[in-house]
Amino acid sequence: MRPWTRLQDFATLIAGAYAALSPIWVNTTGERDAFWTLIALGALMALAALVSLAMPGVVGAIAIVLAGSAIPASNRAHQQAIQH
Repeated sequence: MRPWTRLQDFATLIAGAYAALSPIWVNTTGERDAFWTLIALGALMALAALVSLAMPGVVGAIAIVLAGSAIPASNRAHQQAIQH
């Protein structure tokens, strides 16, 4: 597979950048964990997409681990938002 040709990786890059920048327009007042989770995981997702674009076939496992690591913090923030 040739580098810098996969449309899926470009879509992942855009989604990661969107997530990392979303605290600019999404209200996360009082939810510092959600704020930093969006930034950190969005940036990591964009970085993983760049690596996958440059070196196809490397990054799938990294994306799964990163996504799985976000689940506990996301669930906590969601439960706190529901309770308030």
